[in-house]
Amino acid sequence: MRKMQDFLNDESGATAIEYGLMSAIIFIGLLATLTSLNGHEFEVEILKELIRHHAAGVTHGTENTWKSYHGELRQLTRNAISVWSRDVCIMQQWLCRWHQVGE
Repeated sequence: MRKMQDFLNDESGATAIEYGLMSAIIFIGLLATLTSLNGHEFEVEILKELIRHHAAGVTHGTENTWKSYHGELRQLTRNAISVWSRDVCIMQQWLCRWHQVGE
């Protein structure tokens, strides 16, 4: 799993679809790890991973929105970026408030 994360952190030039597929594979691996955790530990790890996942979507979406030919696709991407950005803020607040992690 670490190898895939390293791959996604480099300047690989992967498309959004490739990135999404790789993210799904990493997330499935994470879920296998999370099954051994409970309560506080589970919540902290799942929130951290979801924050990373959504933040990466914001970054990649922002970098690639302008490449779309069709306006509908550009609008869909902008909408997703808005939702994911809001979700990142909410989850960061939960980590801080509930688990004293971050900020």
